[in-house]
Amino acid sequence: MAWSSAWRRRAAFAAGLDRSDWLALAEAWVRLAGASMSLGRRAGAALEPVPAAGAAETDGCPCDRATGERLHRLVAAAARLHVVRPRCLARALVLRDMLARRGIPTTVRVGVVRDGEGVAAHAWLAGPAGPVGESPELLAGFHPLRSE
Repeated sequence: MAWSSAWRRRAAFAAGLDRSDWLALAEAWVRLAGASMSLGRRAGAALEPVPAAGAAETDGCPCDRATGERLHRLVAAAARLHVVRPRCLARALVLRDMLARRGIPTTVRVGVVRDGEGVAAHAWLAGPAGPVGESPELLAGFHPLRSE
């Protein structure tokens, strides 16, 4: 029963994608493979800013936010379909690069939170209008590390 409802959700998701969504999903899938493999070799270099392609600083207009949310959803779907199960940092880096190619500047943020006896970390994107694709409730407990 749960198996069939999961497939129905996937089919409904796939039916709602247009051609540009399918292309972005494929782009995300390919980039996630590269990001996951290269993070171990150059994690520090991966966090360097990527200039947005041919765009001046934006004011976080609704079109940028909608594009960010759409691509966040597609990168998350590509990660679920992937063989390597990319972590949040790889997903954030791929999303940052995809948004930069579309002229939308974002910054990778890494935050930590105390998790019982240990510490948990999470990576996400911050744009001019706030976090991209992440709920403020999820990020509320995380303390961002300085990028300086």
